Amino acid sequence: MSKRLKPYRQVAEENIINGLFSADTQTLDQGVLVSISASDGSKDPVEYVDSSQLGKTDYAHIGADMYPVVPNKFTTAASGARAADVLGITLFEVAYTDENGEKYLYYKQKRIENQICLSGEAVPVASRGVFEITSGNYAGTPTHETYAIVGDDGKPEAVTYVGLTGMGLTMENVIGKFLSTPQSGSKQDNSVLLKLNI
Repeated sequence: MSKRLKPYRQVAEENIINGLFSADTQTLDQGVLVSISASDGSKDPVEYVDSSQLGKTDYAHIGADMYPVVPNKFTTAASGARAADVLGITLFEVAYTDENGEKYLYYKQKRIENQICLSGEAVPVASRGVFEITSGNYAGTPTHETYAIVGDDGKPEAVTYVGLTGMGLTMENVIGKFLSTPQSGSKQDNSVLLKLNI
């Protein structure tokens, strides 16, 4: 898993969805465009389930093998999805273990420092803001004149208006616009600025 977002961002707190949705997979990159896959208002905000994250769970104590999860889920947005079907962009990565195979479950401080959520935990998702997308995590050729749509693997894709209509899409599929061409030069890494507006 990886970080698709660089530290630079402009996002207001009211445009971040906190505590409501978790990923429907055990691992997910930071900076992925996502859509709601399950949402049931009649469920409790947190449910307790069996989980392999806990390791050995066949203890005699009641509840020793139960793990808290947020039941409402999101999934990676489909390529070409309408903006109305996109929840936003993930601000944290979802992971079980660190680079050494150690479980994040037992290293809360490291999770916080690395912007990691455990599988089943609520992941913050931003619906608006300006984000710097790392090289290789966007598609197309961004410029300040290109729109952004959902591309493959939840990556923002740069398209012109002509390209948009040529793909059989409309402005309903636009999730924002790019604000720059890729940064280039010996000290740059081809990252781009995306203004997300869902």
